[in-house]
Amino acid sequence: MRRAVDEAQHLAAAAEARRADAVAARADAERRLAERPPPALEGRTPAEPPSSVEQARADRIAAELALARATAIRPAAVAKAPPVPPARAGDREALELESAMVEHRAAGLERDLAGARHELAGARRDLAGARHELDRQRLLCERAYDAIDRVRRELARLGVDPPARQPPPAPAAPSPIQADKLSAALARLREGTPPVASEEAAADPAAPATASPAHAERPAKAWLGKAFRTLAARDPSAAGRLLLALLPAQRAADPLPVAYDLVLGDLATARVTVSSAASRVDLGETPRPLSEVDFQLVGDLASIARLLTARRVRRRLGRLALGGRLARVRGDRTRLAALERLVDARLTLGRLHAAGVRLDPTLALTVAALMIEPEWTAGERFTLAHRDPSAAMPDAYLQVLAGRPPMAGAGAPHGTVATEIVCPADELIAVVGGEPAPDVAISGDERSLSLVRQWLDRAQCG
Repeated sequence: MRRAVDEAQHLAAAAEARRADAVAARADAERRLAERPPPALEGRTPAEPPSSVEQARADRIAAELALARATAIRPAAVAKAPPVPPARAGDREALELESAMVEHRAAGLERDLAGARHELAGARRDLAGARHELDRQRLLCERAYDAIDRVRRELARLGVDPPARQPPPAPAAPSPIQADKLSAALARLREGTPPVASEEAAADPAAPATASPAHAERPAKAWLGKAFRTLAARDPSAAGRLLLALLPAQRAADPLPVAYDLVLGDLATARVTVSSAASRVDLGETPRPLSEVDFQLVGDLASIARLLTARRVRRRLGRLALGGRLARVRGDRTRLAALERLVDARLTLGRLHAAGVRLDPTLALTVAALMIEPEWTAGERFTLAHRDPSAAMPDAYLQVLAGRPPMAGAGAPHGTVATEIVCPADELIAVVGGEPAPDVAISGDERSLSLVRQWLDRAQCG
């Protein structure tokens, strides 16, 4: 606005200068007219003295020049002066032409000056509006700062009270427990710290000195990630089914709040929500809006498993990478680390079962086979099978092959079954891991099951 005002003032000064030039041009024209010598009369030589007529004409011209010089510079003043018409027609025409030129220039200068004044008035109005808006914004800022100061004082008053105003705690009242912080602390402690013996066991002198292996909480190794990656390389679909079964353990593996959807098709979506107090996994037909979740994985189970086991370069290539398609990520890619922590969780089979993980018999024995190192089975050869209480034949088996990688499969195995586990399908992972389970019947050689439990315990805890 100030620049506009300056430009308008420059325009006005230029108009005044042009007007002064026009007045000076008129004065110069009058001067030239006055300096012109009078024309010589016919029949008279230059040496002859002027006649009375010529003298009267010269007097009139001198009077006109004196009147023009005495007139003010402004054209309006010249217009008000009584005109003295010159005697000669040529002089009158020259004077009228000069007057018309001056009036034309003066009119143009008047228009320019009027336009400059109009622009100056508009610029002043805009500047006044800008100043008003600036004052309003300054007032709003002052009010905002006052409100912030009031909020800060209120927060300080609520957060820091004098010690005398705080009521003393009751001696017998227990301190309040924050469930979310306690759960997060327990999850962190379980990853690398062995639990302390329970108070009941310490108070009871008759309790045995060693706890049962089924209930002992020992530091777990990173066995799950190795098994998941091996299974993803051999059978990505089975690895995807394992990931889908592990979803209830998301909060046990990573207590940080997260929300994500596994979009498995047009009619199937696994929705996972982990808060500071609880975890929820449900299946639906449609995914949630992207604004309500941290990220979405779009693809089948095999592509999701490949994505979680792929390296950074292959993830960048996406569909162009060799080895099968990868799932697409929508949303915050950095939050994909929550699923990576799930497949790398240091959780035992018992803790997975307690967290709600349920595996079908074939997948449970496949995971067990991946956990057992071949050299541990040197000199041992047997077949362990599972049968549902309502079925007549086994539906899954595990073969130990004396130093070779164990094999797991579905259906009835070929050859003799050394040990048969009869239990519900959902309980097989807990039974194989050494956890107590109701309605379990063991037929055949229990030593085979004991060996498998020892190997699995060695794989989980060393």
